[in-house]
Amino acid sequence: MTNPAGDVFISYKHSQQNLAEKLEIALRNHGIPVWRDVHDIGPDPLEQQIREDLQDSNLAGGVAIISSDVTQSPVILKTELPELHKRWRGDDEFFVVVVLAPGVDYDEAETILSKAESPYDLSHWYMESLEVEETSSSSSAIGRIINSILDKLGQNQKTSSQLPPLDAVVDAVLERRLQCIHNRLSSNSPVECSLDTYVKPSHDIQLAVSIDWSPHFDDGIPDGSLWNEQLLPALRTTTDYLQQETPGRELRFRGRANLPAVFSLGYCLPETRGISTAWMQPDQDGNFSSWRLDLNLGESNLQSDLEEIDRTASDLAVLVNITDDVKPEVGKTKSKLPDFNGILEFGFEEASKDRLTAPEAAHAAKVFQQDLRDAMNRLPGTSTIHLFMATPAGLAFLFGQMTNTSPTIQTYILDTESGSRTYETAAQLS
Repeated sequence: MTNPAGDVFISYKHSQQNLAEKLEIALRNHGIPVWRDVHDIGPDPLEQQIREDLQDSNLAGGVAIISSDVTQSPVILKTELPELHKRWRGDDEFFVVVVLAPGVDYDEAETILSKAESPYDLSHWYMESLEVEETSSSSSAIGRIINSILDKLGQNQKTSSQLPPLDAVVDAVLERRLQCIHNRLSSNSPVECSLDTYVKPSHDIQLAVSIDWSPHFDDGIPDGSLWNEQLLPALRTTTDYLQQETPGRELRFRGRANLPAVFSLGYCLPETRGISTAWMQPDQDGNFSSWRLDLNLGESNLQSDLEEIDRTASDLAVLVNITDDVKPEVGKTKSKLPDFNGILEFGFEEASKDRLTAPEAAHAAKVFQQDLRDAMNRLPGTSTIHLFMATPAGLAFLFGQMTNTSPTIQTYILDTESGSRTYETAAQLS
């Protein structure tokens, strides 16, 4: 029986390696784990291991990139396509998406598929063409990002207007995956998900969605364009499909992720959407508790203080001082920040609060929302909120859920690696 929460196999000719790599990045950004030969092949002979891996029940589905030179690949024609088709025919939960590389039309794809060593007609698979009109991919965030990477590598043989967007392929995989998971789960079971930016996901439970952004942080903090053109759109797409394909289920997230990422996740799952959501917050002993908004509130003693500075300015600084005081680092970053109309600080009444319970976190989120609204009423000209946080990840998630009606929010991430300990721009939410 197929595990619908398993990896997705990418079949491709190595002439399409750049396309396969970018597809893998796009899938992982959306929470879909990937099997690809460059990092999943062991010491066994190539064809033998691929055959065994394709028969593994922990493989959830496959994406087959069909290019003209697939006809020159015995491994694809004799092993990959026949085994994918065999799994697809024998198990309703195993899905295959056939991707037509640029320049390959449906007629040619059927001819190529007919050469696979299978007694069955493989042309009945769902096919997604990457041949696009010139005007469409120029506005594709993924297309622009891929082109930029290929330009740097000196491997871009197409203009930016010719590079195909991968959105439709990702949508097809995400939709089918979540449908299968939803149908497999018992009626009251939650959908388990993760978001990781510090390390690759390594959770000890089965995850429907495992968003892996860690490669983007291997070489330091990514710039704002990657946040806003690649990561945020992926987050919005994934949360939309979770709501659409797993209706009525609780969504549980966990992971080791930086605060702007977790806040953005909460922002994409606002309280107003009516979806039951939680962040599984670990304590000092490694035990998890469900931090969510629909708990009976406990008194958090979270307080705020607004200092009005310049009413002619349109930017408001919001400082959240819970696990640490962010003011020194904000001060070091001052030269890169706009003039503020005010500074709104949040902190606990007590000098320190080592442990925050789930009911207290829910209360703190309500206080954050109300005090932010009060600040907006006192400074009605505010168009952008600049958010600096030192807080548990679960609280950042809840704060994000409570700010969907706010003006544009510019989040920041603390640079702890360069030695400067200054803030860099991260996701911008609007």
